[in-house]
Amino acid sequence: MPYFLFLLLVLTACSTSEEAGALLSDAESDDLPTTVFGYRGGWGSENYIRYHAGDLYRNAYAGLRTNEPENQLNHTDLATDEGNWQLVGPAPSDVVDAVRTLPLTALEEIEQTEDCPALAADGSCPYVGVLRGGEGGTYLDWFGDFSDRPVVARYMLRVSDLVEKYGQ
Repeated sequence: MPYFLFLLLVLTACSTSEEAGALLSDAESDDLPTTVFGYRGGWGSENYIRYHAGDLYRNAYAGLRTNEPENQLNHTDLATDEGNWQLVGPAPSDVVDAVRTLPLTALEEIEQTEDCPALAADGSCPYVGVLRGGEGGTYLDWFGDFSDRPVVARYMLRVSDLVEKYGQ
């Protein structure tokens, strides 16, 4: 029994290192950044929601294949091009909480920001992007399941749930 407790203690200590560190800076926690949650996949399947200034938006082409010319999102300016978005209303608390708990430190440690093995079989993977520094700031994004990064993988599952819940 003491060996089991010791092993449990060691595993807990090892698993929390990725969770340590800032989620968002203090300034960003007060004024939450524009954040895009979504998923992208094969055959033009993609769906996004956006948190911006306390409101929730759904992408303008929700449910449509975005590889069709008339349904294309502006990926160059995904977060801020208002033509990409339709206002849904005030952001629900689970969306605000997802923005507030964005594991930014863990995400920024990822060197390859696209990791979606499911695309090989026309599957899809979650997507998250955050605009740091407001309008004209830096847009950082990640696309994949990141199964080798437990904190990020759990967060990306949460992203998928949010997009399924609010993106239709």
